[in-house]
Amino acid sequence: MKRNLRLKLVLMWGVVALFGAVHSGCYELDIHIHGDGGSGDADADGDGDADGDSDADGDGDADGDSDSDSDGDSDGDSDGDSDGDSDGDSDSDTEYVPIDLNWFKQGLIGLWEGTVTTQWNGTNPVTFEFDETEHYSAQCEVEDCSALYWGTDEDHSSKKYHLTSFNSEPEAFGWIYIYFDVGTTNRADMEMVRFDDDQVELTFEVWKDGYGPVIYDLMRVE
Repeated sequence: MKRNLRLKLVLMWGVVALFGAVHSGCYELDIHIHGDGGSGDADADGDGDADGDSDADGDGDADGDSDSDSDGDSDGDSDGDSDGDSDGDSDSDTEYVPIDLNWFKQGLIGLWEGTVTTQWNGTNPVTFEFDETEHYSAQCEVEDCSALYWGTDEDHSSKKYHLTSFNSEPEAFGWIYIYFDVGTTNRADMEMVRFDDDQVELTFEVWKDGYGPVIYDLMRVE
């Protein structure tokens, strides 16, 4: 009886020892696998941390936003000009001059020379002078010709002009009084008044009661 009891005790101690050895080996295996016994997150992306976020865009962070332009940010707007913004408008030294009715009125003032062309008299040389009080003088430079077909070249206080509107072409429109004789003036329409950008070239047409056009092609003298 005592012998059997001793044998059972020896067997129990053997089982306990075996269990302890197995447990110790598993613990060492766990240390070997996990290294520092930490969180168990492996550095899968090679970026020095264990967050799993790889620097996919090469910009030094893991946000995934790559700089698709040349301005150093990730907004995707590239500067298409030289002014440092992304509006696409290039810097220019050319001064923008807004065109309004006053631009036409101021541009008309001065001395002009060029030609007048009609279907009745052909093309002839003329001079025009428009002043700031909206008076004008005009002369044809050859005989049997007048600068304005329905009048005379004689200077007179009734020779007036006035611009009233303009469009996006840009062209201006208005009227002009043509002096014919004492007490007789003819009102005609000034149409398609045009300048070049520097206002040194001037063209316009004159119509009277549906008759025309009388076409002027002039260059600024002063």
